[in-house]
Amino acid sequence: MNVYKVTLSIIIGEYEKTTTTFVRASCFKLANDYAIYLESHTPEKLDWSEDKFVLDLYGEFAYQASAEKVKHSDIGTLDRYFPIYRCDETKLINSGNYASSQ
Repeated sequence: MNVYKVTLSIIIGEYEKTTTTFVRASCFKLANDYAIYLESHTPEKLDWSEDKFVLDLYGEFAYQASAEKVKHSDIGTLDRYFPIYRCDETKLINSGNYASSQ
């Protein structure tokens, strides 16, 4: 599994915020999706059916993610200072309508 630096854009009404999360996953897509899952307020109700954004709280929050692979030589240093989350595909499949939107 690779480690990805995932930059999340979180849109709340007229406001936009970005945050960074590190995820260990087998591919970019799973890293992006799991970072969104981690950031969400109600993962059991996430709407994964939108083309561009994942919606939370009936559209109050919208998430978009972009991952880049972390160099293997940098992982040890990152792990000392930041949490690196391991993607749990079971949690993703059970979040909102994830399974039916894939």
